Amino acid sequence: MSGCFERHRTTDSLCEGYPALCKELNVNDGQCRIQRTTLIWQRYDVLKNPTDQEKFKELKDTQKYIYCLEYAARIEPTELKERKTIRMNALYDSYNNITRLNNELASSSDPEIIYYRWSQGDELAQNQFLELEGKPELETPDLQLALASYYISKDKDKTYQLLHHALSLYRKNEVVNQEIIKSLATLSQQQEKLKEAYI
Repeated sequence: MSGCFERHRTTDSLCEGYPALCKELNVNDGQCRIQRTTLIWQRYDVLKNPTDQEKFKELKDTQKYIYCLEYAARIEPTELKERKTIRMNALYDSYNNITRLNNELASSSDPEIIYYRWSQGDELAQNQFLELEGKPELETPDLQLALASYYISKDKDKTYQLLHHALSLYRKNEVVNQEIIKSLATLSQQQEKLKEAYI
């Protein structure tokens, strides 16, 4: 029952109820509105359920917000000149939040987060990820694709098997990651398996 009274219908009401979620963001600004709103609601999800997966979603949403803000911060407003300062402050605060979230997720055992850390240059994470090979934790199409990306320059046959296995993990009506298909087509062509490349 208490959950029903906690429902916020708008982002503004959420910010009023939990000001820390919106602090340092460029609120009341038309720039980056969608990314900002998504980030605020994700921060709320983390507040309610502070798991590694929810924090990882917040990290990705913060990155999208930063990507937008980096462009918006360059815009010189013709009116309300202080908006540029607010955008710059929001950008610097977002960089700090990325650092904080990366630190909080540094010891996560979640394979997606380990792969993300590896993709950011963390060699320890690469070893952790490779140790999961053959284990149930990696039995998702995207994680099999990630594993295949490691083997592409080392073992093309194994890469081919991993990509096929990634496709076999999809259930009926699931959207297939096109990178798996593109990678299979490219690899088939390189190995002169032209029929498979065409298929």
